[in-house]
Amino acid sequence: MSHRIRILKWQVLDVDFRKKSVSVKPAEGQGSVFWRGGSGRVHTKVLQRMRRVLCEDTEYSYLQANALKRLKQVRELVQNLGLDENYIVRLPSCKCVIFPWLGTAGFKTLERMLNTFCRESLEIKSIGGSCPYYITVRLPRDKVENLEPEITSLCTQRIIPEHLVSEAEAPQLQKYDEYIPYPLLRKAFVHDYLNLDEVKL
Repeated sequence: MSHRIRILKWQVLDVDFRKKSVSVKPAEGQGSVFWRGGSGRVHTKVLQRMRRVLCEDTEYSYLQANALKRLKQVRELVQNLGLDENYIVRLPSCKCVIFPWLGTAGFKTLERMLNTFCRESLEIKSIGGSCPYYITVRLPRDKVENLEPEITSLCTQRIIPEHLVSEAEAPQLQKYDEYIPYPLLRKAFVHDYLNLDEVKL
């Protein structure tokens, strides 16, 4: 038995940027395009399971032929790059790609650790990537070898999450954050969006 999903159309009447609200009313007809919402947080267990799938040789009977073919190709790539044992891949042009296999909070924490403690010591030129999958780091050729030992060393130091948020920083991520004092915003950000323990494991 098949089910058809009806997508309603809405007409935007007003956008209030101060209140961060949108007023709408139902419109005639059916919509063909809809907004799926922003990206949510991904748990570390999801990334670790993804890594396990890529490192094992289990074939999943529910996958279609093209999906099985693509999975095989990616597994071969993982083996060739040594990602079953290593977390960092070196690319040309003095760029490294870090695959931390961490959830959103752990990924963001590692990214901040690199920015806060490694940018000067490793003379990092740029940090990019796609959260929570990989981080790209461009650095001088003579510093490439130091990237992994530097991260390992950081994980043994007595760093606390508060060290990763500057005094001048107060991320406003929720609707009413503009009304909250900066010290509380920093504290909420550290508690809700960073996870140093995951990085150190």
